[in-house]
Amino acid sequence: MVWPRILVFDIETYPDAGLVEATHGTDLAHFREDLKARTGSDFLPPIYHSPIAIGVLRTETSFREPRAEVLTIDRGERSIVEAFWRQCDDVLGVTGSPEGGGLLVSFNGTEFDVPVLELRALKHGLRANLRARHPTSHFDVPLFLANSQPSRKRGLHLATLSKLVGLPGKAMLDGGQVQARFEMGLLDEIGKYCMLDVLQTYLLFLRCQMLSGMTLSDYDAAVRSLADLLSTSEDPAVVGASVYLENALRAALSVESAR
Repeated sequence: MVWPRILVFDIETYPDAGLVEATHGTDLAHFREDLKARTGSDFLPPIYHSPIAIGVLRTETSFREPRAEVLTIDRGERSIVEAFWRQCDDVLGVTGSPEGGGLLVSFNGTEFDVPVLELRALKHGLRANLRARHPTSHFDVPLFLANSQPSRKRGLHLATLSKLVGLPGKAMLDGGQVQARFEMGLLDEIGKYCMLDVLQTYLLFLRCQMLSGMTLSDYDAAVRSLADLLSTSEDPAVVGASVYLENALRAALSVESAR
């Protein structure tokens, strides 16, 4: 399938401790302890997450000349949430209009990223884009690999799938370390980590397109275009993330060239 515009995205979040306390009358630590006792996991539901970084990569039908950036909370939560949904409108078309045809790409975004960003839009009185909910407009990598059956997603983690295809996976941080980094004021480091996840999601998406019939030459051209972006970008998050992908991209291109 051909899409005129493609937006790959990922978010990093921080717990909304104020909402936890206002709702449950307890602090975040005790709420997490209770949550783990009840469910086996202390991972908070989407409503208690506040986005602190939103990484995006934009490209077109040919996968040429991708562009990437990270929107960070120093611009204000309302600002970055609004900016994200504005980009969605540009890619997907405005909800309710006949124009559209673009595609969002994420890793588990249908279960986490989109709900978080919709709920924060709700908080700030912003308009979201409900096309982001629809499978024809949103390519969720693990859901695709699980044949659209959520019960089959077990084990399909970003780190594992990345390693499977020769990418570094969680080379910088993992999600459980983001809160501590944010409390230390290391927002730039979080931005690089977020961008690395975006870039690996994009490369996994390209591999999924090969499963669907994308030719080897088109895949090779798309990877070369991404390599060009990483080698020329002056964006600190892109530059920081690219360090971890250099060897993987070089290996991918050398293998394709050998064929």
